[in-house]
Amino acid sequence: PACPVDRTGRAVTVPRPDTPKGKRTGAPVVDIADRRPAAAPPHDDAQERAVIRALLLLGPDAVATFTGAGGSPATFYRPAHADTFRAVAAVVAKGGTPDPLTVAHEAERLGLTDVVPDAGGLAALSADTVGSLDLARYVPALVDLERRRAAIGRARRDEARARDFS
Repeated sequence: PACPVDRTGRAVTVPRPDTPKGKRTGAPVVDIADRRPAAAPPHDDAQERAVIRALLLLGPDAVATFTGAGGSPATFYRPAHADTFRAVAAVVAKGGTPDPLTVAHEAERLGLTDVVPDAGGLAALSADTVGSLDLARYVPALVDLERRRAAIGRARRDEARARDFS
């Protein structure tokens, strides 16, 4: 089995079977076959935040550009970013403008408040994210990362099946 990682891609430490009870070695669990921790799937948090910023600041046209370039909730690695996109898209589908307050209310209506920031957090995200509003540059890169994550997932499933046959 691959090294367990948290959502940020850091290796999770667990006690080794031969460790005295109650003590942790602090060493990550590794796959015996390759002796290295599993890497986080390919993603780019800065580009994801830049896309969310553009969606909040540019409105319906940005959503159309994002989806037209192949973007979807699955394009985002972070669940909070995917659910924020879902809330933005829902606001736009109703004919609204996706400002932070409206998106926060829509996220609440959709039951996404566990991961989507509140209106203040969305406003801070739209104000603080460094980068341009150039969706034409960011969206293809994020879609490519999504495809790479999917290919890695397929390869891991194939590897698991292959190991089951041996």
